[in-house]
Amino acid sequence: MGFLFQSNLPTPNCLALDSKAPNTTSASGGFSAGWGTLVPGTRVYAGVEAMWSANRVRNTYTLNQAYPGQFAACCQELTNDTRTATTSIGSSFSALARIGYLVTDKTLVYFSGGSATANVSSTFTHTAVATINFPTTTTVVSGTSSVSKTITGYALGGGVEFAYLPGVKIRLQYLRTQFPDVTFVTPLPVTICTAPLPGTCAGGAETSKVTPSFNQLTVGVNFGI
Repeated sequence: MGFLFQSNLPTPNCLALDSKAPNTTSASGGFSAGWGTLVPGTRVYAGVEAMWSANRVRNTYTLNQAYPGQFAACCQELTNDTRTATTSIGSSFSALARIGYLVTDKTLVYFSGGSATANVSSTFTHTAVATINFPTTTTVVSGTSSVSKTITGYALGGGVEFAYLPGVKIRLQYLRTQFPDVTFVTPLPVTICTAPLPGTCAGGAETSKVTPSFNQLTVGVNFGI
């Protein structure tokens, strides 16, 4: 499973950058139903399948950084900011087409691909502390935002099926599911402002996006009729 997190705030002249390894947990289980047949006179297989998965996929990514601002040369401005993004993928549904080849009388190798739909939720927290030593000014902005939506992407993969008994097949399958960007805006109001002149502390907003995806390795049993 993987997530790509992007934020729109620049980090010029970085003094330090501490990007923690993403903390990822995942589990999945589900069921599928489909239909398939051999192309007459060949060992080529074609079919369709619907697959539902109860997923518990969660990723937390933390970025800590410190960098000088535009007044660094004369006024020793320094900004420290911390950003944390937590993204979860819930239950998913995939509609797949399958095409394969019967390499032996009991073994089918196939490729599959189609659409995938899932609920994706994300929470983003950002805290930034900016300090200017002349005149002494400290500004702290902090904000949190969340988004939850159902999105549709694509799934590609393949696998192997082995006919263990008549009407009973054992499957090993890999699917890569990719979803489009989820974009959201986080307001960043000022929580602390110590400035010699009024009006010198101002908040803002930040636009962020996550690009969720996950890799699924399935071991299962299929029953035919």
